[in-house]
Amino acid sequence: MGESNTIVEILLVLSTIAIAIVTWMRMGESNSLLRKDLDVKIRPVLARTVIGDSIRKAPDGSIIHEPVYSLQPDKVLFHFTNSGTLPAKKIKQTSFISLKPKDTHEKIYALEGKELPDLAPNEKYSIDIFYEKLHYTQALAFNICHFGLNLEYEDPNGNGYFYHMQGHFEKGYLMLDSVEMN
Repeated sequence: MGESNTIVEILLVLSTIAIAIVTWMRMGESNSLLRKDLDVKIRPVLARTVIGDSIRKAPDGSIIHEPVYSLQPDKVLFHFTNSGTLPAKKIKQTSFISLKPKDTHEKIYALEGKELPDLAPNEKYSIDIFYEKLHYTQALAFNICHFGLNLEYEDPNGNGYFYHMQGHFEKGYLMLDSVEMN
């Protein structure tokens, strides 16, 4: 009888160890999922934001100001905010303005790698794409003024992110052809 109690005790100990191992493995999987979820949520996120109310005055050369952009005789202006929980660092702006679609590779006023200031969470920043008066008149009259804007940035740990926007203006209205971000 003593021998069978020892076998039962050994089996109970082994089953307890097995349950502990399975529980430990499940907790590791759960922690991994939680870590991935936090990595997605705890990061900088640059996104376009509202500039203000619509003030539409054109084509006499005055400013067209819509809630998410401002089309002016020398530039188009966008506001961005860091809606994430970490600061956006090492922000670089690349942009172009062209009177032809991007696939023709005719770029005017291309700007490569302009460094912008770091943005704390909830901080806003205005980003300009400069051009000539001809681009402005074409943006008001037709739909041949194309633009692209790419922002690359990092979090404090050096992880990289981007925001890419490409579109054109159709009689003064912003038409987005694509927006991508990670």
